[in-house]
Amino acid sequence: MTMKRFHRLLSALLCICMLSSLLPPGAAAEPSASPTGSVSLTLRLDYEQPAAQLQNRQVQAKLYQGKTLLGTLSLHQNSTTDLSGHPAQVSVRSDCLEFSASGLPQGTYTLELTGLGYRTFRQDVALGNYSQHVIVGTGDATFTLGDTNGDGAVDQKDRDALSSVLGSTSPQDLRLYDFNGDGAIDIIDLAVLSRNTAATGGAQLLNTTMLAPPVDQSAASKGLEDAGMTVTGQLDDLFSDNGKTVGFTASNEDPVTIPIPFSSPVEMEEIIITSPADASGVKKGRLMVEDEDGTLFEIPFDNTQPQSRAGGSSVITIPLGRRVPVKKITIVVEKTGKNQYTAIETIEFLKDIVPENPVAPNSEIKGLTATEGSEQVSLRWQSLPNISGYLVEYWLRDGGGERKSMPVNVPSATITGLSNLKTYLFTVTPTDGAWKGKASSPVSATPQPAKAPPAPDMVNVTSLEGSLAVSWKASENATYYELYYTDQPNAAASAFQQYGDRTTGTRMTLHNLTNGTPYSIYIVAGNSVGKSGPSRIYTGTPTAVDYDRPEGIPTEGVVEYDGIERIWLSDKGNVANGYYTAENPFRESNMADGDFKTHWTSQSYGDGNFSRSKQVNCTFKTPQDLSAAIWVSRMDGSFANHLRSYTVTVWTAEDDQNGPGTVIAPSSGQTSNTRTWPAVTNMGKFALLPFTPVQNVTKIAVTVEQRDYLPVSLSELMFLTYDPSRDLPNDIAKLFHDASYTSLKPGVTQAQIGGLRDRLNSDEGKYYMDVDILADELNLAEELLNGQSRGVILDRLYSLTGQNNYGQGGSTLQPLGAAAQAQADPSAADYKIVVYASGIPEGESVTVYATQHNAEASTWRATMGTLQNGRNVLTVPKIGSQNTPRGGSLYYAYGGAHGGQIKLHIRMATDIPALELSDWYSLTEAQRKTRINDYLTELAAFTQTVDCLNVTEIATPSVLLSLPASSVKQATADSLYNTILAWEDIMHICLTTQGIDKTYRDNDMNVRQNIRCMQMFAGAFMYAAGNHIGIGAGSCAGMVAGKPVVNGNQLFGWGIAHEIGHNMDKLGKAEITNNIYALMVQTWDGSQNIKTSRLEASNKYPAIFTKVAQGNPGASNNVFVQLGMYWQLHLAYDGADSTEFFNKFFKAWKAGTYFAGQTAYDDKVALTASAVSGKDLTEFFTRWGMTLSEATQEKLKTYEKETRAIWYLSDQSRRERLSNTEAASGTLTFTAAVEKENPKEVKITIDSSKLTGKIQGYEILRDGKSIDFICQPSSESELTYTDVVGSANHRTYKYSVVAYDILGNKVTETSVDNVRIAYDDVVQADKIESTERNGTTVTITLTEETRVSGIKITGEIPKEGAFEVTVNGKTARTGNFNENNQAVDDTNSFVAYLNKPGTETPDTRIWTYDAETVTVTGIPEGAKVELIRYAGDDVSITAVGRLSKAYKYGDKADEVIPKGTLVVVGNYRGDPVYNTVKLLGQYTVTSLDVNGEAVEKEVITRPVAGETILFAEIPEDNQVSDISDGLFLFIPDEQEEKELQENDRCLGNNLLPSKIQAVIARTNEPDSTLSQHATAQSAWINSPGGDTLPTIVLEEGDPK
Repeated sequence: MTMKRFHRLLSALLCICMLSSLLPPGAAAEPSASPTGSVSLTLRLDYEQPAAQLQNRQVQAKLYQGKTLLGTLSLHQNSTTDLSGHPAQVSVRSDCLEFSASGLPQGTYTLELTGLGYRTFRQDVALGNYSQHVIVGTGDATFTLGDTNGDGAVDQKDRDALSSVLGSTSPQDLRLYDFNGDGAIDIIDLAVLSRNTAATGGAQLLNTTMLAPPVDQSAASKGLEDAGMTVTGQLDDLFSDNGKTVGFTASNEDPVTIPIPFSSPVEMEEIIITSPADASGVKKGRLMVEDEDGTLFEIPFDNTQPQSRAGGSSVITIPLGRRVPVKKITIVVEKTGKNQYTAIETIEFLKDIVPENPVAPNSEIKGLTATEGSEQVSLRWQSLPNISGYLVEYWLRDGGGERKSMPVNVPSATITGLSNLKTYLFTVTPTDGAWKGKASSPVSATPQPAKAPPAPDMVNVTSLEGSLAVSWKASENATYYELYYTDQPNAAASAFQQYGDRTTGTRMTLHNLTNGTPYSIYIVAGNSVGKSGPSRIYTGTPTAVDYDRPEGIPTEGVVEYDGIERIWLSDKGNVANGYYTAENPFRESNMADGDFKTHWTSQSYGDGNFSRSKQVNCTFKTPQDLSAAIWVSRMDGSFANHLRSYTVTVWTAEDDQNGPGTVIAPSSGQTSNTRTWPAVTNMGKFALLPFTPVQNVTKIAVTVEQRDYLPVSLSELMFLTYDPSRDLPNDIAKLFHDASYTSLKPGVTQAQIGGLRDRLNSDEGKYYMDVDILADELNLAEELLNGQSRGVILDRLYSLTGQNNYGQGGSTLQPLGAAAQAQADPSAADYKIVVYASGIPEGESVTVYATQHNAEASTWRATMGTLQNGRNVLTVPKIGSQNTPRGGSLYYAYGGAHGGQIKLHIRMATDIPALELSDWYSLTEAQRKTRINDYLTELAAFTQTVDCLNVTEIATPSVLLSLPASSVKQATADSLYNTILAWEDIMHICLTTQGIDKTYRDNDMNVRQNIRCMQMFAGAFMYAAGNHIGIGAGSCAGMVAGKPVVNGNQLFGWGIAHEIGHNMDKLGKAEITNNIYALMVQTWDGSQNIKTSRLEASNKYPAIFTKVAQGNPGASNNVFVQLGMYWQLHLAYDGADSTEFFNKFFKAWKAGTYFAGQTAYDDKVALTASAVSGKDLTEFFTRWGMTLSEATQEKLKTYEKETRAIWYLSDQSRRERLSNTEAASGTLTFTAAVEKENPKEVKITIDSSKLTGKIQGYEILRDGKSIDFICQPSSESELTYTDVVGSANHRTYKYSVVAYDILGNKVTETSVDNVRIAYDDVVQADKIESTERNGTTVTITLTEETRVSGIKITGEIPKEGAFEVTVNGKTARTGNFNENNQAVDDTNSFVAYLNKPGTETPDTRIWTYDAETVTVTGIPEGAKVELIRYAGDDVSITAVGRLSKAYKYGDKADEVIPKGTLVVVGNYRGDPVYNTVKLLGQYTVTSLDVNGEAVEKEVITRPVAGETILFAEIPEDNQVSDISDGLFLFIPDEQEEKELQENDRCLGNNLLPSKIQAVIARTNEPDSTLSQHATAQSAWINSPGGDTLPTIVLEEGDPK
């Protein structure tokens, strides 16, 4: 007999149950007025039967409509046909058969299954609101295999008939009785039939697809309109498979959003979306579900490889995880193949899901339930007998993350460390040592938050025409969001109103707003517990696209479209065709036609080759003298910000117009390297591309490059003319000594300045851009003339290339010493600053950045532009959408080699205090202090009322501090000096830990850590973002209050080192491996570095030791426990140089030196650590739960084995090692005893009084497997440990205790064996709802259906009298108290096991019931009734000796045991069909000493050679099951034992071992040992000695 586990994919039949999808092309049925549905079937093959067997047995399905037979289908092969015009399909799998008929009108149907040797099955099916699915099996009481006489029952008659033909080879007999098709009628077929005579369980009927969902069409239409959706087709067509497609188009850049409200709640468990398989179909998105209570939850879906349907469709199946009464769903499509258009064919709602793995009854764990908590899920399930534990496995339903496991030894588990609002799947598998049973079907659970979510942050508001697009970061534990807005300035909270409905997404577009009106917005997050407070307030102003000529372009001296003869693209194919239509195709004339609505848009990363040429050519009607190009990008969107750099090539009238022309920008004439191209000057809505003035130009080519991979665009190309007589900007520039504008040329007078001002104020000013800048330059000239200047001047630049040899990133920002505020009014002109630069050599660049002070992490920095020598006009960008002042510090980035010759002069910005000490190591102490004191003087005088300008910068060699100026004002010269030393110390520690040896003066990182004052997002105290570390305003003052190690290690606390660790981490285990750096900093003392670590201070070592003692696979859920693995490598291998190990480790890790081709993280860590330490660390890493490949294990064997248990090291271990502490020594003793009050607990008492030295603790082992570690108390020599065994029963254990000293050395080990666990497994109190007594009758009501196998009476047990046990109203056992007490484990009790229903005379069989109520009569007052869940297998040895006479045990002639045979006799409890008993022996191995005397060498344990015979009472109905008192007889093979013992040198007088133990094992399949595992053990007993053994007399199976 072979019972099989079922593996199958979700039936495609369910997904194709609608009519038109099954019809061949051209045969689609016309839609009818009433809905049609399907009737489908899953037939489990609970016993293995090949297809030929199914054919020979004529397994068929018939479908009736009323009394009319629609048709008959054979189920032995795949087929597609129709039943009276209704499409039907049969699918044959290895473990089940599937049948479906679809296109059925509503009504009553009957499904009938027939087959030779099966009980005929009929099921009436009412096709009403749902399609119907039926699940039956060949091993339950439906289509039961074994009805050989066709009387509709599988019973004793069938069993007798099969018994009579055992061994027959008649074809007729084989066809009827050979159930598994192996060509023989044998005990396997008999076992199948025997089992099926007791088959239980009926058909499972599932409501699947809803045929006419009550969609509220009116509300759906309004919801689509509110969402800005355009619908093509009728919504009704979505819910009937009529071959019609419904299309949805979103406005702007919104995703397609399809709300589907119901007029009444609809129960559903799964949703299926069918769409075209082409680019218009649904590929990715999210499903938002609102239940009848208004609770919202979201399920993402991503189906890049969806299931296929006929006709070129694809299917996305979205399980809800449980049955939910749904009030509304919203489908949000985030990605389709055709812009924002999506087509859908059908949407189906399933009330019940056809299970993926239909299983036979009683073949796996049942009753698995999940209770959701905050960040945890509690699981419970019905216990199983004859096992020692369970393995819980869990993983995210969406496939993200790793699959994790948790072993337990009781039928419950609480899984912690989960993410709220993410759905997990859980399975439970029974285990027993190395044996594993079948995993249960998964259950899903979604941990729920215990409190309301925090307010959302990182909100971004994008202005659109008449709309605002709002997005935000998801709030932890939020299930929905509400958006509130108002157009009233500085409004109270009551003035805000909610926009639209709640959403489960993190974006929303507000439509129908007034252009030009500022709106204030805040977001509220919510969940089932409550709502957050409002977010910060953000602002946005809807803006109509302004297609007028951009302001700032001169009104005179410009060549526009009317002066251009022709304009064209060099690469005519570089056009993003998606922006054009057949009615309005792209024309090259778009680029110079005077119409700012027309444009050219290039391809980009998303729709083509972003690297294609973006060169625009034009010729002029007449030759022109030019000085710059004006590039006007598309006026909509953000295209004006996409340009990065440019080149210009010209042809004059004298040139060959077909020749190469002359490159005038860049000035080098070389265009091959885009990095040398000049940067565009962004003027807001247009860009200025200046070049060396050139005359007589007839043709020009302008080439641009984009930022990132963005498209570039051009609506109009214009040019500034050049007229030497109108060169006011250059005339003004001539006033200054050089391009930095920091001094005047000798001889400049006020009269010169005044004359230039007069020209600027005349009509000549119409020819120039940035007239206000020119006016400021004249003001600057006057200031310099009068000996003063209001600008910020940098006399040199410092270089940070961002490049190093260590693969380490960071910040390259350097302070300009200035801050700037952005324009808050969108209708006003942007604020600008001017940077005058000189000395920038060709091939080098200086880029300027703006930042937002106290910003959110998502929006804090923006590029302003790349500087050229001379005047650079830069617009101050508005960063972020909050309604606080926008602005902050300005920075430059420079990575060249000539910073000493570059000078910058910043005008129209705010001068801020800045301390520049990047060159700290080239300064003397006096110079350092001078700079610090000058800075403090400037800081003291600095006052600024605008918050975003109240900033300061402190630049050190390793760190840039960007802080509020007010947070530094309390600093002194000494404290700042010490602070800089402290920052250098902390970076030295972190760098050397990561294998970077050049620190302090030799630092060659070329990046810094930028510590910035930032807004903290929810739950953050500080954060790391790679290019900066954000700290809250309250932490800023502490950043200038550090002390170096020599002054006591005040290195800014755990948080900063933790965040620096994030930025430097190379192992990538967030919140774990970054803390290696934090621990190094924390323990640093400048000497041996043995200060207290966080692991020691927070007492994490006991949990660490338990983790490694148990050695379960996988990492710990506790990040600090898992951190212990990495820290112990430091504790084990670092000497006085406390960074040596990780210094070498990270050098090798970054280079991949020891990876040896391995790619798995565990392998790479183990290989690198072992190579660096020179030790085989296999046991260390496997104890920590890592999985190492065979190749890795083989490589590690080449290193010297690590003899210390370094997994038991603590901080103190390293201190002791560095202090040369001696190893401990001595012995210990302990006792191990089963607790009387709780027989599942073993109390271990350790006496360590004979140990000397420093002891770390004691490892506890059960049967050689470590189960825990207990630390040595500081003062006690005796300590106790309690081992809770859990589910194991009738087991005999050997306990060992190993002492380890503080250095990790194994000191001593001792063992205690023969500790036996045996108890009656009673139903726990929490499963009992009530216990009621009526006289001598006790009724127990259970909280849920619970398995019960017997009763146990304690207290005042009756001496005599009758009793009766009924379960669910049926008699399950009768008897008398003065006989048949079956108690074994608790002899002070009375136990009676339940019998098969209908048994008139009690027998030895044990029957298990699924009980709801149990009633016991004959129970007097003072007696307590308990229910036994499972009897469980048990075994014991009763006698050892030789037979007094021959014993015949079977019907065959050779089934005789001769007189004098050595036998071991015992009792067992179990099922003789599935159990076997073997004998284990302990043999004493001896060797000869120098005197030829035998001495004991070792004790080995092995099975005793021989065979076992199991005896059981055969009941009247011949059905054998679990029995309570079977007999076993073990017959040692004396000849084989003699040979074995001679080899082992452990001969005894009678060939018996020193001790023996009986072990009973069970298998799931009687003809296979593959699933066999030990289920019970007897106690070890001493074998009888001497030549004369006791005599055994066997009479009718009982030993005498």
